[in-house]
Amino acid sequence: MQRIVRDGFTKYRRKIKSKSDDGSSNIKEYKYSKVLAFLIPFQANQKTPYNLQETDYECPDSPTGVKPSSRELGQYKMIGHGRFLAHACKKIHYSAMRPVSIAGSCYSTTNFLVSPVNSRGISRDIPFNYEREKRTFSLQVPEYYNFTRDMIDMWAEKESRGLRGDNPAFWWIDENGNELKWSFKELSEKSKKVANLLTGPGMLKPDDIMILILPRVPQWWLINLGAIRAGIVLSPGTTLLTSKDILYRTKASKAKCIITDAAGAENVGKIAMEIPELKSKILVGDKIDRGSGWLNFDDLLSKSEEEFETINSRSSDPSILFFTSGTTGSPKMAEHTHSSYGLGHKITARYFLNLMPKDVIWNLSDTGWAKCAWSSLFAPWINGSCIFVHHSKQFNPEDTLRILQNYPMTHFCAAPTLFRILIMADLKKMKLDHLRYCFSAGEPVNPELLAEWEKGTGIPLYEGYGQTETTFLCGTDASIKQKPGSMGKAAPGVDLQIVDDLGNILPRGTEGHIAVRYRPERPVGLFNRYVDDEERNNKSILW
Repeated sequence: MQRIVRDGFTKYRRKIKSKSDDGSSNIKEYKYSKVLAFLIPFQANQKTPYNLQETDYECPDSPTGVKPSSRELGQYKMIGHGRFLAHACKKIHYSAMRPVSIAGSCYSTTNFLVSPVNSRGISRDIPFNYEREKRTFSLQVPEYYNFTRDMIDMWAEKESRGLRGDNPAFWWIDENGNELKWSFKELSEKSKKVANLLTGPGMLKPDDIMILILPRVPQWWLINLGAIRAGIVLSPGTTLLTSKDILYRTKASKAKCIITDAAGAENVGKIAMEIPELKSKILVGDKIDRGSGWLNFDDLLSKSEEEFETINSRSSDPSILFFTSGTTGSPKMAEHTHSSYGLGHKITARYFLNLMPKDVIWNLSDTGWAKCAWSSLFAPWINGSCIFVHHSKQFNPEDTLRILQNYPMTHFCAAPTLFRILIMADLKKMKLDHLRYCFSAGEPVNPELLAEWEKGTGIPLYEGYGQTETTFLCGTDASIKQKPGSMGKAAPGVDLQIVDDLGNILPRGTEGHIAVRYRPERPVGLFNRYVDDEERNNKSILW
């Protein structure tokens, strides 16, 4: 094979010897430039045949939704359209050339990036050119935006036209062997019923606040989508909340509704007399009468109408209220708008998670934390990916590794503490045929963990940083060189600096505060404010 580089274009020429019907040999010469994603040997002296197989990957950027066409030349597979992931049947190193973004059948060589491979022979995609994305990044915020309508319903419509493929949107299993799959069409339909449930007679109206305390059960996702569709402000809480915690949150937020399970209902019952402000209390997954005022979610849903006119929410309207733990004092209320998380997590989806519609992401974060909203709700569904959920009472490393082997997970995200437990197993014996990206967040990832995970799985472990008040701010990924001990680089669209107490940028090597520039252009993923805390707002927003 001959590789030619001329005027910024990479061209390939290969002569293929084949036999015709009469038994004579024919020599055919193929020339490729710009159009084909081409697999080439990484080691020039490698003589072992490259028995490569393509993964059928639909091109979501194509206006026609055409699936990749392929043709076989010798031991190589040629992909004529769309993104792809190639697997080597043997542990053979190769590099892959592939288009990152495509418009119809028009290709640009500037979109071709070389993808290195891991020790298992699986391509490690380079998702974007970091420097170019920093220069050209733009994310426009419309005047009106509603995540459920503008994302979930949009993907449901694409499904109906056959433009997304058959990957489920939501895939849930539990430790008892139960399994459930929903398409975007089903999410769209069910969320309309939930919106009707929440806004029924005597219930809630737009901008009312609702507290949601549930484990990883399917209803949690439906209630999130239904609340956004109806314009109700949702405040998620972890199942670890005590009666005292629930009392504080209910009074501080002025919540008018609480939705929880049997365990949460018992905690609410202990302080029920102190929160007469609650208009409604809804119980999920339990038919037992919990006393006066409790309504059953499944009963209400079965009686709910199927059609609902989604509120035409402004991008700046409040949508989510997180209680964030401070180092001192009571938790503060961080308010996000319909666009700050529902649209701002486009940054997370592209620059941290690198998700596509054919991907399946499994994030282990608890439903009460912002990281669950990041990687188990907004970012995956913005890009049309499948969210995988395993509901269990507690983390079990053996079950986690078994699920990673038995289900087609392409993306896996967990806290560093959990990764440290997983590397205690013999990871080299694992068959992680589908897994391509692993991420961690929530605490620093030490260099030893990075090395051990990649040594055992052949897959790099990337690190992301952000806060409840933000979307993805900075991290490591395949487009930049990973330096152990470094948090990586700032996400495109984010001007991140280290500043002093007055907001002055500090020189390299100086300790200070992590700051996000919000003037003259406010980052889309930045929260709106701390509710009822002007003093904290004035201290936090300096730069």
